[in-house]
This record gives sequence, structure tokens and C-alpha cells, in this order.
Amino acid sequence: MRLYIAIYFFITSILTLAQQTTIPVIKPSPLKQLNLSTEGEAQFYQARKKRIRETAEKMNKGIAVPREHADEYRMIPEDDDYWLIRSQYYTWTPTIYSDTVYASSALAPQGANTYIAKNANDLSYKTAWVEGVPGYGVGESITYHFSGSVFPRNTFIKTITVANGYIKTEKAFTENSRVKTLKLYLNDKLIAILGLADGRGIQTFTFEPYLYQSPKAKGHEDPWTLKFEIADIYKGTKYDDTVISEIYFDGPHAH
Repeated sequence: MRLYIAIYFFITSILTLAQQTTIPVIKPSPLKQLNLSTEGEAQFYQARKKRIRETAEKMNKGIAVPREHADEYRMIPEDDDYWLIRSQYYTWTPTIYSDTVYASSALAPQGANTYIAKNANDLSYKTAWVEGVPGYGVGESITYHFSGSVFPRNTFIKTITVANGYIKTEKAFTENSRVKTLKLYLNDKLIAILGLADGRGIQTFTFEPYLYQSPKAKGHEDPWTLKFEIADIYKGTKYDDTVISEIYFDGPHAH
């Protein structure tokens, strides 16, 4: 009996190892630092207010102004947010949107701050998803659901960009834990391991030719999901909580 048990565990371990070796480990592009802060936010809006005032004065005098300044002048100021992944709307970053995002757990709200899954899908570096279990959250996950009938441009996904950790401030980033390794699942099937750098910025993972390509005609795609599971972490200096500020997607059909 012991021999049979030993053989069983030996074969199981070999099969598990074989499966793991077929899963690609993907490294990101060089980290692009994000130096966002509350001070920078105040300066951003002060500069924007001054620019809009100067543009208005020139337009009232019939002086030609750059188109982007004229467009900005006609905007409602609240439409332009310092923390968005496109802090200047005219340098808009095309992205592919999921229609729903949910997580295995989330840290309870603290005052006005929430840490729900949706925060990692709002295109804002100010908010974040924080897992909500004791310890560092290894095994916890966040899942993005895509509906091709609602967003037909979701037919192709080529890149995934991650803002790792709590981006909002340098202090929050350092004190909280960050993700070191993510397991990536497509429709609950493990397809890749993402190795993340430990830095306050964004990093992009590129897939060749595509991470996902719908087998159906454009506009008739079946719903599908991408799940990101925390596999390893960089420890924070103060908190166990592991944080992801944003995950967003891009592809050749995004506009």
C-alpha cells in the first residue's frame, strides 16, 4: 500500500511540474514612474484654471489659440481629473473596458476611502483595490468580466497595464504591500504568470499575437473573463494589505 501511495504522489508531482512548466512567465516593459501627489493635484488645477482664463481672454479678442486649448475651454472642468490615466483628456489613452469587475475579498472601508474591486477598474490612480483577508492576501484574486455584445471592440486584447501598489502617495505605496507575481487566468484557465517590478508606476505586459481573440464575428462575442490571482508579494513597511491601484487593457481595435 505504501508503495502505491508513493507512486501516486510521484506521478502527481511529475504531472503538476509538467503543467507548470508549460505556463509562460511574462515580464513587463520597463517601469514608467508616476510622481502623483496631492501637491501635484493642486498645482494641476491651478495651472488649468490659469490656462482656461488666458484662453478665454484670447478668444474674446479674436486671437487664435491651439485647438486643444479651445476644446479645454469649452469643457466642464470636472471632466478632467488629475488622477485619471489620461490626466490631459487630449492625450487620451485608448483602453478596452470590462463591464463588471469583482474580487474574492476587499478591505473594509476606512472613512471615505473604499477598497472595492471596482477601484481597480475606474481608470484612476487615486483609488485602489485592497484584498481583505488576514495576512498578505496570497491566493486572493480580482476578476474582469467582458461582454462582447456590449463592447464589440473587446474582440482583441494585446496588452495589460498594471499600476502596482497604492499609487496615491509615496508613503501609501511604501507602507502597503505590492504584488510580486500574478497568476493570469482566461475563463478560469491558467494561461500565464506575470512577474511585476516593485516600483510606483505602470508596467505593461505584451502578448503575441494576442492575449485574447474572439472566435466569433465582431459584435457577437461570448462573455469571457480575466482573473488575476496574487501568488507572491513585496512586503510593505507597515501593513500586510496587498494593493493594486489599476489594471487596464488595450488592443488594435480600441478607440
